Amino acid sequence: MTTQILQNKSFILHKDSLSILNKLSDEEAGKLFKAIYNFQTQNILPTEKMIDCIFEPFLNQFKRDEEKYQNVVERNKINIAKRWNKPNTKNTTRKTGIPKDTKNTDSDSKNDSDSDSKNDSDLPIFINKDLFNAFVEMRIKIKKQLTEKARELLIKNLIKFETKQKGFANEALENSIQNSYQGVFEPKINNYNNNYKNNDKPKFLSEYQHLLNK
Repeated sequence: MTTQILQNKSFILHKDSLSILNKLSDEEAGKLFKAIYNFQTQNILPTEKMIDCIFEPFLNQFKRDEEKYQNVVERNKINIAKRWNKPNTKNTTRKTGIPKDTKNTDSDSKNDSDSDSKNDSDLPIFINKDLFNAFVEMRIKIKKQLTEKARELLIKNLIKFETKQKGFANEALENSIQNSYQGVFEPKINNYNNNYKNNDKPKFLSEYQHLLNK
């Protein structure tokens, strides 16, 4: 005699069900386990009446477990189908999982960087353009992109630093780039250039005086 085909590859034996073993001889216990094996592997029910009676509680348990298993399988199928057919609200492609806007975002960042860099022609001649552009790129990477006003104030601070000591503007940029500072800070006066006085400022700095007076 056979029953429904079992789909799951494993089964559970509950401890309280095994208490019946205490009332069986070794031979009967062996027959019981053989009956369990035959049912789970070949869906064959025991033919011996006594073993069939002992096996019935196990059979009922196996049927309940199989029903639970099939319910879980069906529920998982439904959930997967819902997830697969769910409208894509995150602008991602199902095949790659890469946001559709990634390419555009990278392009925008590059354009922002180019936009900040292409105006470096208005920088004072004592400011190293490469350092200035590196500072702008660093601000973009830390998601603190310079606004037009922030750029204006940055240049103004660099001019102030340079009027105090030659090379201060570029040194301030270097320090900020190395430490990922959002702003620039006046470097400490170097001993090797202590003889550099405010009244010894290079003549070219005078043309930026109007920026300092803003």
